[in-house]
Amino acid sequence: MQNQQKLLEYIQSMFDEPEYSDFVILFDNNINIQTDDLTDNNTDIIDISSLPEEGKLYLNKSILVSNTFFKQYFGLPIDHDKKFMKVESLKAANDLSWYIYGGQFEPNINDIEELLDIMELAELWMMPDEVNDYLFHYFWDNFVKIITNITEANMAYIYLYKYIMVQQRFSDLVNKLCSFVHANKENITTDMFDWPLVKMLDPTDIIELIVKNNAFERLNDFDFPSHTKFRSIITKYYHQNWNILSPNALFAIHRAEYITKKKTDIPILSNFSSYLLVEIFSPFKAILYTLLGTIHDKIESDGTILIKPLITINKNDVLYIDRTIYEIKDICWNGTPLDTALPGNIYAITFKDSVNLPNTQVSAHLVEQIY
Repeated sequence: MQNQQKLLEYIQSMFDEPEYSDFVILFDNNINIQTDDLTDNNTDIIDISSLPEEGKLYLNKSILVSNTFFKQYFGLPIDHDKKFMKVESLKAANDLSWYIYGGQFEPNINDIEELLDIMELAELWMMPDEVNDYLFHYFWDNFVKIITNITEANMAYIYLYKYIMVQQRFSDLVNKLCSFVHANKENITTDMFDWPLVKMLDPTDIIELIVKNNAFERLNDFDFPSHTKFRSIITKYYHQNWNILSPNALFAIHRAEYITKKKTDIPILSNFSSYLLVEIFSPFKAILYTLLGTIHDKIESDGTILIKPLITINKNDVLYIDRTIYEIKDICWNGTPLDTALPGNIYAITFKDSVNLPNTQVSAHLVEQIY
């Protein structure tokens, strides 16, 4: 049923009269030559050379009906005289017609476009397994000759993708295409980042390509698989002349023990001394969370916590504690108001919002907005 529907859709596209630029197959009922009359020189049966400038191929309908597709094509009750058929590749049509006529199927394939043209037409024309097997093995055996660059590999993948779930061998061929792209990743340019095969690279490879090509805005589309690798990539390719990352941003990237774009990861801050949440890369905007210390005690009546900081705290700083943001109102040490709390001593820190103070023995982080 699906094949017939596909056939109907295909025939529907044939309704318009062909233009000069179209490749066209013309069917002739008057020629009545048996398949045993077929010779290499018999241009009355299959003739692509007599009118090459017009892109026409003459075929005998009475012989074509031996093929399942053409038997259905000519038998469907559609208001169309079926005197012609437009095709994407006249060469592919000629090679397959030769086989239908009883000739040996040995097409002369020069590049990936010719191979994909004949594979696609072979599927549409419901060619037997012998033809499809030949084309697959030709692709596999001549991979190095057929696939010479990433553009060709991606072109092949787009065609083969629809068959991956149907035939394991096509999955094997796609894996071979992926390996080719990985081996040639140095040739990937920014206009290829959205190509399916390029997206199948390891995320670290993609991030390195983005940074190497100075396309930082594309980092907004990816998560970071490894903060250490990401930092090494930034270090390897960063150049101040790019003016992409400020010294502040670069310093924050190198300070961070963990880098992410997922806000849902924030609850695990206590596992890291410093944590960078990147909101956007171009222009750069991020939040750096740095471990401040553990809350020793709290005074509910005046909204104060007691903490022994690991790093310096200023009165205008903002803290992140137990998934909540707190603004500092006052810093005191032994009853003395201060503007700064230094590491090593226990300080009383009063928040502007004294409601819902955090529990004791939880971690506090300093929040820094990075631009």
